[in-house]
Amino acid sequence: MRDYECQHEPLNRGVYTSESQKSHYCEQCGSTETPERNEIRGEIFCPTCGMISVEKLYDELNPKTHANTNDNNSGRGTLGPSKPFGIKDHTGAAISSKHRKKWARLNKINTTIHRDAEDSNKVVEESIEQLKKLNYTLSKSKEKEYRKLLMDTLKTKEGDNLFKTGTQYNAIACALVLHSDIDRRMFFEMLRDYAKANNLDKRAKKSIRRRGLQIRGILNSKLGNHSNQRAPVYPHIIDVNSRPSEIHEAFIAQWWGKKIGAIRTYSEPPKYHVIIKLINTILDKPEILELKGGEMLEPILDACLLISMTHNCPSRTSGNVTEKLSLTAKSRNYSVRLKTFLDQDC
Repeated sequence: MRDYECQHEPLNRGVYTSESQKSHYCEQCGSTETPERNEIRGEIFCPTCGMISVEKLYDELNPKTHANTNDNNSGRGTLGPSKPFGIKDHTGAAISSKHRKKWARLNKINTTIHRDAEDSNKVVEESIEQLKKLNYTLSKSKEKEYRKLLMDTLKTKEGDNLFKTGTQYNAIACALVLHSDIDRRMFFEMLRDYAKANNLDKRAKKSIRRRGLQIRGILNSKLGNHSNQRAPVYPHIIDVNSRPSEIHEAFIAQWWGKKIGAIRTYSEPPKYHVIIKLINTILDKPEILELKGGEMLEPILDACLLISMTHNCPSRTSGNVTEKLSLTAKSRNYSVRLKTFLDQDC
């Protein structure tokens, strides 16, 4: 006896039967022809008499390609694999009342497993969409980076509190936090502008503020930054081998991305290269604004934008531009000296 043969299994049966010895027998007509399989109807039938031996087959590996409708299923009901459990199971059979509670529990577990396995989250996607509305120039790489940050945070222990149920402000609060680069002061300013632009009442603004601070704390913890991020300032000591405009190039690009949407609402706004050229000149020549180091960088950029918008256009008032472009109040401190510099330069 060979090693793979069993002493209790006849050699002409079971696993030892050769392909030529294997046969099929139809109970209706006695035919030994191989039954045919109809994937569309979900049936196995005899090719001679047509008797159906197996019905209601379901292709579990390819559920979307399984044509299972009332028309091609002979009125036996559809399986509905994506339909949640109710009074019938996926085969169409009725579920008894005593088993419905168990099926409902299984359906809840199945839904939870499926949600955890997904690479996206509904609130995360809503937050990204809100962020796109706040920042028209959000790049694909930055969008991908923010999405990964939120998804990775959700997988941590602290991530359980990232998005709270029962509030409608998760997405916008998260978007404002990301738009401010998780900076506390910038978040408050952006929230103020958003509330004013959307006519939010004090209660809604307070709810967004509370949610935003919670989200910011969790993201700070995830990034390993437990201290408050500070907005960039003009350097006290300037290296001879580097220019301030180059050091803060990333921040300038981010600042411009936040302003470009509102700038485009004006007819014939100043060109990008004109504004950036003025900014670079001011940052690289601190004597123009008498910068001594430690000054907040954003008001300086806002001042350059304000003067560029109003210098050759008398119809644009400083107050109107400041409000529409959400410029900082301190930007007006540099207006007189900037205007004097431009007049002399011209």
